[in-house]
Amino acid sequence: MRPGSQQPFSNAAARSRRGQSGFTLLELTIAMAFVGLLAGGIALSLSTCLKVWRRSQEAADLNQEARAIVSLLSRDIRSAYLGLNRDAGYFIGIPADAEDTPIDEVYLTTESPSAGRTAFLPDEMRLGWEDGSHPPVTDYVAVSYQWLNDSDDLPPGLYRTTKVAPSPQQLLGDEVWETAETTQLVTNHLVFLEAWYYDGTEWLAEWDTQAGRQALPRAVDIVFALRDRRDNEHEFKTTIPVAVH
Repeated sequence: MRPGSQQPFSNAAARSRRGQSGFTLLELTIAMAFVGLLAGGIALSLSTCLKVWRRSQEAADLNQEARAIVSLLSRDIRSAYLGLNRDAGYFIGIPADAEDTPIDEVYLTTESPSAGRTAFLPDEMRLGWEDGSHPPVTDYVAVSYQWLNDSDDLPPGLYRTTKVAPSPQQLLGDEVWETAETTQLVTNHLVFLEAWYYDGTEWLAEWDTQAGRQALPRAVDIVFALRDRRDNEHEFKTTIPVAVH
């Protein structure tokens, strides 16, 4: 066999080896860059979707909280009751004091059946009544909306307090009056709350049946704002008609 007779076989083997050598470094670099861009795009899309979902959830939670506040205020204001003799019933709206509280405070009495009224009283007092006796209170339950600042180990926020309204003769002692009440946190996200009272002709910034006014307002306009987790303020408004007894 002549020298060089294996040359065709050697060329074929070389071509076969080149065909099985895989990707070049440049090809791998381009492929990795493409995969990285694709993964980055997917991660960005997922992050954006997650942010949108979180904001939507926060907005839904805030709206639900606002509806709960409006529901409480509406229930109490619609049930406001002065009574026939006007001796113990009252409706008082006090404008906010910027140095002390961010909200307009509201104090009112609502009509309550005996069972609901006496439920606020201490057990020892209720159990001590004789058959046929009547509790030394009127047919009122007092409701107040106030802002408390770290009072009695309570976090700052808007609180709703309900308690037995005493009779004009104040037959309940101070110690019973203080214990016969329930305080609940309405919200700690409140920024401000304003109340306006309609007397039939105009809207007023305050109302006090114990200082000359002998009737309930026709309606109460409530404007308030809540703060979300990103410290943004969201404003809500509602108008509540007051029932005429």
